[in-house]
Amino acid sequence: MNTSILQRIREIRKSVGTSINEIELTELIKVNGDIAESGFRFLTIYNNFATFDVPAQDISLWYKEDGWVSQAKEQILDKVVEKLGLEILEPPDYPKLDLSVIHHHFELFSDKYKVIIIHPKFLKILVPDHPIIPEENLLDQLSSLYI
Repeated sequence: MNTSILQRIREIRKSVGTSINEIELTELIKVNGDIAESGFRFLTIYNNFATFDVPAQDISLWYKEDGWVSQAKEQILDKVVEKLGLEILEPPDYPKLDLSVIHHHFELFSDKYKVIIIHPKFLKILVPDHPIIPEENLLDQLSSLYI
């Protein structure tokens, strides 16, 4: 089985220790192999979160008229979080110049830790030294939101 990009990030970070900063680590990760998985492309690591570019999205499929995330996306995510045992929050996207409609995104928590941020423009996943949630096929599971 291929090693997931999350595990590769963890292994590269462990192998270099504190000798480099997160900007240098990001570049090292990028030159050390494939940075795409399940339609997501690794962009950067910051504060132990890996940020990924996502496939182009039709925003009308993400949001209801009032700016809240659509029921279709919520239903897809409910299945994923049930498998992972996570809690969902839908905080607003701030700041915005146009306050007439404020869009929301998903934040997934495991106990007190924010572990995943799901937005139609990006995906962020916590990559601590040791996984705190099941990571097997995680990006594949999350890709169902971005189809």
